[in-house]
Amino acid sequence: MKYAFIRDYQHEFPVQSMCRVFKINRSGYYAWLQRPLSDRAIIETDKGVQKIVILNLLYPEFQKYRSWDFWVKKACDAVCRH
Repeated sequence: MKYAFIRDYQHEFPVQSMCRVFKINRSGYYAWLQRPLSDRAIIETDKGVQKIVILNLLYPEFQKYRSWDFWVKKACDAVCRH
């Protein structure tokens, strides 16, 4: 949450100052920026939702509740790379 706040407000306040206020290392913040998005974060983004809709059309099995985890992983492997 702190990292996301810093990312969202880095154009208004210096990153160094915000890191000092939140008592976090700048190196940790910049490392966080370089990490790939998690499966959940991808799904929660607009692009993730669009990709799930596309998968829903391509794979009707995607709609089944029990196969949700399998299809989410398939979505991130097959579609999120593009």
